Amino acid sequence: MHATRIIYLVSFLLFGPLLLFGISYQFPVDSLKVYANTLENDSLKCETYINIALNLYEGQEAVDYGNSALNIAKRKNDKYLTAKAYNALGWVISSSQIDVKSAYIDSAVSLFSELNNLQGLGTAYNTKGAILLEFGDYEKAEEALRQSLEYMIETGNKRRQAVLLNNIAITYIEREMANKAIENYKDAMAIWQELNTEPALEFGRIYFGLGSANRLLHENEAAMDFFAKSFEQRSNVGSYAIAEVLIEMANLIFEAATDGTDTIQLHHKIKTLGFAHSLQLLDSAQAVPGISERLGFTNDILNARRKHALLYGNYKKAHDLLLVQKENNEKSWLSESNLSALADLKIKYEKDNLSLQLLKEEISSTKKQNQINFLLLFIGLMLLTLIIGLLVYQNRLKRKQLLLNKIEQEQQHIAMNAMLEGQESERAIIARDLHDGLGNLLSSIRVKLATNNTNQQNEEVYEMIDKACDDLREIAHQMMPQALKKLGLINALNDLTQNLNNTHSFAINVSVFGKPITLTDNANVMLFRIAQELLNNIIKYAQATEVNIQLTYSNKWLNFTIEDNGIGFDKDQLEEKKGMGLKSIAFRSDHLGGTLDIESNQNQGTFVSISVPIERNSNPQDHD
Repeated sequence: MHATRIIYLVSFLLFGPLLLFGISYQFPVDSLKVYANTLENDSLKCETYINIALNLYEGQEAVDYGNSALNIAKRKNDKYLTAKAYNALGWVISSSQIDVKSAYIDSAVSLFSELNNLQGLGTAYNTKGAILLEFGDYEKAEEALRQSLEYMIETGNKRRQAVLLNNIAITYIEREMANKAIENYKDAMAIWQELNTEPALEFGRIYFGLGSANRLLHENEAAMDFFAKSFEQRSNVGSYAIAEVLIEMANLIFEAATDGTDTIQLHHKIKTLGFAHSLQLLDSAQAVPGISERLGFTNDILNARRKHALLYGNYKKAHDLLLVQKENNEKSWLSESNLSALADLKIKYEKDNLSLQLLKEEISSTKKQNQINFLLLFIGLMLLTLIIGLLVYQNRLKRKQLLLNKIEQEQQHIAMNAMLEGQESERAIIARDLHDGLGNLLSSIRVKLATNNTNQQNEEVYEMIDKACDDLREIAHQMMPQALKKLGLINALNDLTQNLNNTHSFAINVSVFGKPITLTDNANVMLFRIAQELLNNIIKYAQATEVNIQLTYSNKWLNFTIEDNGIGFDKDQLEEKKGMGLKSIAFRSDHLGGTLDIESNQNQGTFVSISVPIERNSNPQDHD
């Protein structure tokens, strides 16, 4: 919900500067480009270039139009147009250049303050709020938007006051302050009603916000009513925001069903909108033009479908959807890693360099131009030299730290491997000694007793010896199950669960999906020990009546899950109470190159999922 709401809010805040300066954002961009080429008046051409940049919203073409507008404004020495161009560039420059965006907005604020232009100041702070909201700094975003609202109140611009109240409400939604959000949405709606107008785009946003707020308050039917109204409003204007509300309606139904809440009324409400079932909401969202190009919406749709699959116990489909989400997230992480790779000092250098450039442009008409140019060049070279030196030093420190971390991790792995290998070796030796030594001795004693004395008194002795032999075989089997080496992981698990089914009140089911692939002995032992540890925990703590074990084989992964319907536990306390058992499970999973995921809630059972790479843990010929 967070990703799509932020995407839509930031795109809508784009219309703030357009509305403030009287520019129509409904005019086609291509027509504006043709119109700009016919203009000879520099001021009008500058305004048109700003309009084109804001309509393009982002990308290099938008930046180019913004820079063209800035060049015209500075050539005319028009501070008002220069401030507007700075504000436009603050919008369209990529989010990866956050300091550059901030510098342009600060320049716009400075010029608008010098001109005492309240409308311009309101626009600039609106832009600043959008940038902060996009980066998740909701408190500072609220401060910027309230500053914008104060300027709009001074100008008497009621329409912009309503839009800004809506935007402030969204900062409360993101902080889960539902009641405060509702107050601001109602204030925004009151202004529109005072103006005797109900614009579809703005009312679509207000109803969506009210739906989100009621969802936070667990008022599901009220939330669905507001989402339905938002859908109707947004359908009238047509935009990808339609997908946002469809996804939220589907999520509302899935979450209510997961919580055990009756969803009959919720389904009835979507049927009145023309949707036969909840999955049709997601199908319609995915069919909205342009959605496939927006990673945030695509992931939200996949996540909602995964919730539906888990709700109806289709774990294989949920696993497949999770793999698709993982691939999408890897693409997103790749982009984010490029951003995070910029060192703090390098970012500071870019900001200082931009400030120097802006200073140079502002005083270019003075008589001391040559002296200032020399001074700027000298300062720039000094800064560049300092930054390069600091970056080299920082990179050396990072390399040393990475090497130290790697050594520490290797030592931890070696220690844990030695411990696990020692445990397995000791278990094998003890199992063999018990079977070959004490087991044979007990058998011999029984034979001698049977040979020397057959009276009734020794029947109890025979029974005790038989019981000791059975217990001995059970202990040896638990320590090193023969089925694991002879017949493989699946048969060993079946053997283990059969014994537990015979001795405990709960029922254990083992299911296998896909074509089984023979793993290495080490991988089989690791997974078997994980299963033993988890089943022991279920016996001790879960109070479960049913346990499901599932192995799902694909070309690349083995997904191993154990789920029970027991009393569960509080995940927030998991890290504090994690003993050697869970640590051993986590390490064994990591040792196999896999991932471990534990989901549990009070009185809702526990779900443990381990995904292990096939290629790393099997023989190469098994893939042919």
